[in-house]
Amino acid sequence: ESRGLDMPILMFDQHVSRAGNAGLYQCQCFRCNLTFCGICRSGCHPGEICGSNPCRAITLEKRRPPLPPVLQEWAQARATEDGVVFCPRCEILQTDSLAFTCSPCLIEAATAGGVACECYQCQTRFCGVCRAPCHPGESCLSDTIRALHMTRRRPPLPPILAAEASARTKTVELVFCPRCEDRGSDSEVCIAAVGQDLNSMDLSEQRHIGHCPVCDLIFCGICRMSCHPGKSCLTEEQSIEGMVLR
Repeated sequence: ESRGLDMPILMFDQHVSRAGNAGLYQCQCFRCNLTFCGICRSGCHPGEICGSNPCRAITLEKRRPPLPPVLQEWAQARATEDGVVFCPRCEILQTDSLAFTCSPCLIEAATAGGVACECYQCQTRFCGVCRAPCHPGESCLSDTIRALHMTRRRPPLPPILAAEASARTKTVELVFCPRCEDRGSDSEVCIAAVGQDLNSMDLSEQRHIGHCPVCDLIFCGICRMSCHPGKSCLTEEQSIEGMVLR
């Protein structure tokens, strides 16, 4: 199906819901030889019911042809706003792919830092609270970049967590490292917030120096050019170009 072809597979058990509970409904495509579960269309999981892994609810929901009503209701019940999060990598690629947080309480999970999610589309693993790379044992709010990710999370976090993340990041913002960007990767760097009012902005790079933790580049966080002590970003044509492309 992901290759644009429709290959129907014969299924011989009339009791689909019973087979899903047994986890023994194995199918094989006669064209590409893929072996998969005929209920949820994920990898085979003998001895495990389709509902034991919340990530399989996504494939249950997208199944063709549709499931019997009893399993459709189960899949839809799992896809609540508290239990899902959009994959950050797929979001950058302008697609929406859901992953399950597998945590009954996001507030506790943010403190423990142990909510690992995996996108079924691109297989990216990330924290289900802040959507940053997994950080077991570390609070989501203990790192400024993670706190900034929390303010941009989709769907939004519970109001208590959202307020804490917003308070933690009032004076900072993110900018991408220009060297890493040229190399085809995105490395985020924290700088002091520039502000919204042009009249109150300090456009000298002294307060907004960025230091990339990946390639160790030090640069002006406003125009993303080399540091220019004592000069405004607006005095050099190259710096102005950097601000436009930022």
